[in-house]
Amino acid sequence: MKSKTFRATARPGHTYIKFLMLMTTALACKLAAAQTSPSNEPLIQTPNITYLGAFALPKSSSFGTYGTSAFEYGGRALAIYHDPATGSTTLYIEGHNQYPGQIAQVAIPDTVVKSANWPDLPVAAVIHDFVDATAPIGPAPDPISCRGNASYVYGMLAYNGRLVMSAACSYGGSQSTSHGARNLNLGTSGFEGWYGFSVAAIAPPRALAGPMTTIPSEWQSLFGGPAFTGNCCLSVISSTSAGPSLTVFNPDDVGIRTPIPGKTVLYYTLESPACGSAHCEVTQNPIFNLTTRFGGVAFPAGSRSILFVVAMGTGPYCYGTAAACQDPAMGDVKGPHAPPYVYQILAYDANDLVAVHDGNKNPGDPKPYAIIPLNGMPNSGTYFIQGAVLDPQTNRLYITQDYGSQPRVEVYQITVPGNAVAPNPPTHLMVQ
Repeated sequence: MKSKTFRATARPGHTYIKFLMLMTTALACKLAAAQTSPSNEPLIQTPNITYLGAFALPKSSSFGTYGTSAFEYGGRALAIYHDPATGSTTLYIEGHNQYPGQIAQVAIPDTVVKSANWPDLPVAAVIHDFVDATAPIGPAPDPISCRGNASYVYGMLAYNGRLVMSAACSYGGSQSTSHGARNLNLGTSGFEGWYGFSVAAIAPPRALAGPMTTIPSEWQSLFGGPAFTGNCCLSVISSTSAGPSLTVFNPDDVGIRTPIPGKTVLYYTLESPACGSAHCEVTQNPIFNLTTRFGGVAFPAGSRSILFVVAMGTGPYCYGTAAACQDPAMGDVKGPHAPPYVYQILAYDANDLVAVHDGNKNPGDPKPYAIIPLNGMPNSGTYFIQGAVLDPQTNRLYITQDYGSQPRVEVYQITVPGNAVAPNPPTHLMVQ
């Protein structure tokens, strides 16, 4: 018997089936669009951050071994750079606390080791010795406003062939500028700065002059720019931010457009600090107090998580000498104390910050959706977190804390949870 081939039009119901196919396809397309929207990307949680190990930074046999500074007692302002000429991944880093503005570049080793002992770790090769990267101006954006106190480079970002830098007075409240830029080659001079931000960046300069990170491409149109800059937790808290702060900007504008256009999407006043109600900055709480220190910010692509690396004391808050506050870890320091000190991530939902950008929330409204402990790395016992930066190509997070004469860099792997996959529209539907 010969088989018969029927056309869809040969039987009743064809119109209904065709309608069903169109509706199913349309629904699948809507589901796919919803799944690929940045606002529906997953949130990073504690299991998604894994400690890999550490590598060492070289020790100096004497001052001058590596130029105008040393890796000991340093570690601020980490910046990642993939060198297209060599294929190596490198870090820019500020050196010893007593020599602000001195920057070196090191190559990240291929391996890391889990060990608290410095001699066990692979040592990073020095690509360029320390130089005064802010010469001839220096690291103080407004020397008079610093009142004789040190200024540090708190943030760097390798972007479109330049090293964008931010600096702030370590103590002082009247700073008016924050950012500058120079060539990526530390062997050249020509730093240009310092420049201030537009009034749309409502955060004060000391809440702008800190760590920077790029915004994933899928989020840039929502935020209106390609990068974030921010800072918090410096002395004289009323002139910085009482919690993490972020302002959207274009690094290409630094030195080109004056003032630098910026839009603040996260910023806390003392009246409304990150920890909640007024005056909670002098209480025991897990989010923010006057012991909190900000190392850096990361925004992994494919997620909607903005991650702030911080250190802080989680015990009863006390202001005074270390002895009076029973804080042996902080030596003779007089100031805020709250031992024991922890290293952690304050994780924010990017949708909340977009709502601020769009005018639907205030800059102090967003709060962390999670507090993620940075387990695995040794704890120096203090709140002196120094730096943190994400490699957007590998999602490796590099962190420095105050290891004194044992300089090292900790490495974590961030794994973005997989997005749900929208179902494919049905195919090969036939009329029976």
